[in-house]
Amino acid sequence: MPVTFKVAKHKAETVADSANYTAAKTAREILNAACPTQSRNAGVIRGTSFEEAESKGLGPAAKKFNILSKFTKAAARRAQPASASETTTNNVIPNSNGFFHALSEAYNQHHHLILRPDDVWLAILVQFNFFVNANSEALRASFVAHEGQKTLEVERGALADFGEFARAMTEEIEKNVVDSTLRAWALPDFSTTTVLDTTVASIMLMATLKAYFQYVFSSIECGIPSVTLEGEKADWEKLLGRAEKLKEYGIENIAWYHLLVPVLTRFVKAFDEPEAQSNIDFWQKVARYEFQGSGSPEYSGWASAFTVFDDKGRWIGLPLKKQDFVSFDTSAAPESMTADEFWTKFLTYDPRRDTHYRNYLTLDDTPYHVVDAGRIPPCFAEVDVLLVNKDTGEETQTSMVAGMIAAEVGSSLELLPSESGMEDVIKPLAGWWLFEKQGREAPVL
Repeated sequence: MPVTFKVAKHKAETVADSANYTAAKTAREILNAACPTQSRNAGVIRGTSFEEAESKGLGPAAKKFNILSKFTKAAARRAQPASASETTTNNVIPNSNGFFHALSEAYNQHHHLILRPDDVWLAILVQFNFFVNANSEALRASFVAHEGQKTLEVERGALADFGEFARAMTEEIEKNVVDSTLRAWALPDFSTTTVLDTTVASIMLMATLKAYFQYVFSSIECGIPSVTLEGEKADWEKLLGRAEKLKEYGIENIAWYHLLVPVLTRFVKAFDEPEAQSNIDFWQKVARYEFQGSGSPEYSGWASAFTVFDDKGRWIGLPLKKQDFVSFDTSAAPESMTADEFWTKFLTYDPRRDTHYRNYLTLDDTPYHVVDAGRIPPCFAEVDVLLVNKDTGEETQTSMVAGMIAAEVGSSLELLPSESGMEDVIKPLAGWWLFEKQGREAPVL
């Protein structure tokens, strides 16, 4: 069962009182706000997780929802057919990193927070996407045996359900990568996982491997006052286990592994000791907004574990020594080191030894970097897809964008401590689009 625990003594505040919040937005408006660069090059939206595509007359919806019926009845959501897996656009706050935004807003503006293992996993997956694409040639042998880009095609009876196209494409990817475990590792399968989560993860996997593949969809047309961790403890244990594979991809990912494990471990422990002071203390160190009077505002806390690569795949965590300049004991490979051994060996500057620098949080011998508030990397990935109508020969250049692209607002109805019980809960929101490319933009690489 989900676990809910109190973190702070104060009541939750209404989100609308503390954020640039509009009760209803169209899919186009959410794309404009969450992914502005991609939006400028977006023509007709052919598919999205936000209700209907533009060709079907998408309009705003202002219906409010109950925290119980909307947020905690995962079984009902999982029972929905694929066609009903879209998200309504009411109570959505678009943001290029909906995951970090939900954490920081809940922490700094006093809102109840709901997290699912799927939310955390998608935030991890998009960071991994940045890293792989920045180092695609160095990592080629880890993923594929071919040179250049291989074309993968999914064919259906109509160019309609593009979420299903993306999910099917991961099966083609699985057939053409050297790591037979990669697809199963990338796609979430928690008790909270919905069709939407699988679709977003599928698009992210496509984007992660876009240096090695070109994708074609074709048809032959015949016609924080509190935190709720959703799912089961086993889901969060499974999420923790997935971090292990990151150590296969070099020093930066080993460093990332050591940042993730203390956080993911505490997610698991919360199910056993939700009221423990250690759990409360952990959730009071999510993402503290700090402004020192000069320079840019910063966030300090463990949320930085989900912001270690920028959108170009460059490491933005604490500076690491190059492996070539580090002397190794033959008995201690980097991937087998403890956290303390790893950071001692690889950090160019170790804030754990500096008692005067208060900004750095340390968990289980792992120091967490601060994040410039103006440089939080996005939490979405993009990939080109060619649509082919084999009846007419028509080809259409499109792009798919997917990720944690907003924070969704709900109401506790005063079932949790709150001033009003209305619009006082926030959670990360996944979403996706497929849109025709316009202009002469180069393919997304």
